[in-house]
Amino acid sequence: MPTVTEIQGNVANLHLWMAVGLLVLLALPAPVTVPGRVAEIGYLSGAVLTGFLGVILTPAALWAAYKYRTRFVLLRAGVVVTGSSRLTVVVS
Repeated sequence: MPTVTEIQGNVANLHLWMAVGLLVLLALPAPVTVPGRVAEIGYLSGAVLTGFLGVILTPAALWAAYKYRTRFVLLRAGVVVTGSSRLTVVVS
């Protein structure tokens, strides 16, 4: 049986890899297929609601929205900003 600290370490590692994956997604242009777009928005929504990832990744999302200026990338940035503002309201 793993100890409590090992379980917490694994959750922290998972959170780090989610952040790295989101940075890659935010740096890329919009997916071409509809299932790809749905999967990306689903992953993005789940990840930004799990902690401070929304706050940390807001600059990258806004940069991508400024760079690409497509409707989907603006939606993607909106999901990240909404996730970060939700966390800010809960914390304060």
